[in-house]
Amino acid sequence: ELSRLMCAKLGLVHKSFPSEDRTLVDALFDVFTETGADFTCVFRALAGVKPFDAESQHEIAHQLAGFSETLEQVKRRVSTFTEAQYEMVRMLLRENPAQARLYGIDDGAFAKMTAEREQLAKLNAMTDAERLEAVRAAWGTWIAAYAERLKEESDFVPDAAKEAQRHALMQRTNPKFVLRNHVAQKAIDFATAGDSFAVENIFKLLTRPFDEGTADDLVYALPEDPSTPPLCVSCSS
Repeated sequence: ELSRLMCAKLGLVHKSFPSEDRTLVDALFDVFTETGADFTCVFRALAGVKPFDAESQHEIAHQLAGFSETLEQVKRRVSTFTEAQYEMVRMLLRENPAQARLYGIDDGAFAKMTAEREQLAKLNAMTDAERLEAVRAAWGTWIAAYAERLKEESDFVPDAAKEAQRHALMQRTNPKFVLRNHVAQKAIDFATAGDSFAVENIFKLLTRPFDEGTADDLVYALPEDPSTPPLCVSCSS
């Protein structure tokens, strides 16, 4: 069932190559892990890949890089402890391992902390431009493989009808609008201000998630601006 759903999300419906498709999907999730990209935006954008047009593939890779985590976002995610905390754990394990275990700290946990620390050191040595280029390259490599698989759908011969069918299927399968924290907060803010029209518009988008919406609605389809501090929406809001 999962394979069928993933193939539908990727528009792979005319030919079935289970082993090849599994490899392609596994590689996609590897890129998601590497780039921290937004799932919803990525799957929606992949409908725009044209298998016989290298320029379109380059443009989509650039677009997907924009849906991926920035260098600062990755650093925030990876940095779960301070250097002082790391040294404290190392000292505790060395001098009193029994007490460390009482806190759930063992050699495995420390090894994980060490790996995260090394990853953060590499990130600190990286520039924003280098991060962006690495993300673009990762997406470019995967999209090239995806385009080759799409060519198999039409026996390596351009077929406008099949391409239109694939695009329509992917648009019906991959939503453009989902409920995000910043969208929920917008709805709360509009409701507080008494702007019922704006609240109704957000509700309409969420109940018709596969529609394109208008240019003004785009803000509700995208992840929150990465420069914005993390937002928490409580049940009491």
